Amino acid sequence: MAINIAGTYVSKDEKHILNITESISSLGQFKGEFTAKDTPEGEVVYQIQNNGDSSWIDTSDQSHAGIGFIVTDKAEKTSDRQFVLFDSWVGSITSTNKLLMSGSRSYTKNNGEYSVFSFEDVEFIKQHAIVDSIVQNDIPVAKINKPVKINFTFNTNGKPETPNARIEARVISDGIITAMSHSPPTGSVFEQSEDKKTACVISVSTKSAGWGGNRNITLQFDSLPEGNGDYIVGTLYYYNADNIIGVGIPLYVKLGD
Repeated sequence: MAINIAGTYVSKDEKHILNITESISSLGQFKGEFTAKDTPEGEVVYQIQNNGDSSWIDTSDQSHAGIGFIVTDKAEKTSDRQFVLFDSWVGSITSTNKLLMSGSRSYTKNNGEYSVFSFEDVEFIKQHAIVDSIVQNDIPVAKINKPVKINFTFNTNGKPETPNARIEARVISDGIITAMSHSPPTGSVFEQSEDKKTACVISVSTKSAGWGGNRNITLQFDSLPEGNGDYIVGTLYYYNADNIIGVGIPLYVKLGD
């Protein structure tokens, strides 16, 4: 059986999540996100680009593949760069979705402090869920103290959802979540934390027809960085009824006019 590496893989200790959203077998590259929950800067979502930072090469019978990637987290402007994080991971994956990786991490601060960490033989488990992928449909312009709606699409296998499965959103410290599309009162309910930094849409139906494909979330920000370009303002993840994390995406807005 040929390997399909796309999907979400969660380490057994749940400290690392590899979400492969797209793979290009002809180039042996892939793109997606890698979430590290235990860095010196707290939880970090790295972007994996298919520009040479990632690679996978299968064996002649296509039942096994070597896989690896290197990612970094830093401020774009050198003058704003208080720290630099590098993660580098390599491993092996099989057509039965077994993924074993080892990794290293460096943390360097502009005051001269630095640390290096290593992670040996980390087992990742591929998540099987109703939601196959989440895609942000557009990148809206965000302005301070103005609501901004982000539209996204759920691609599912069409099966009914189980009560207590949820869509969970988190936003940066300068923002709040004001709304998420849902189907009250019998389909799904909207719940948010007291500070509105975290919010969920929770399935409550016992006769679910599945998640609707076209959905949205509304955010608002007290402040935003100056400049132009795309900016990550949060994350969106699917959790099944057993509280196992599935596919997820970063949430983007566009800065400037």
